Amino acid sequence: MAKIFAAFSFILLVFLSCGAQRAIMETDSNIKKIKLGMSKQEVINTMGKQYRVAGADRLNDDSVMELITYENAYNEEYQLWFKNEVLMKWNRIHKYNHSHDRSRRDTIH
Repeated sequence: MAKIFAAFSFILLVFLSCGAQRAIMETDSNIKKIKLGMSKQEVINTMGKQYRVAGADRLNDDSVMELITYENAYNEEYQLWFKNEVLMKWNRIHKYNHSHDRSRRDTIH
């Protein structure tokens, strides 16, 4: 019984990992469908629900800005800015890994 449970757990883990990886790999394909002026819900329907809310702010005119991000398979993320739930701006950035940069001078030893 323990072997069956272990095998089932392993298969489930592989299945879930593959699903998450597939969603990340589809990010680059889906971003090509994104257009400025789309609603936040249209973007989520296109890109998928695997986003992260990275920030929000209420502006002087009482409008709301929100930033959500999607990761891709290349250690990059897409940042999408919404004003009152309408896509105003997006860009792709490389997620920098500071722990591997030996040129940084501010590292504590």
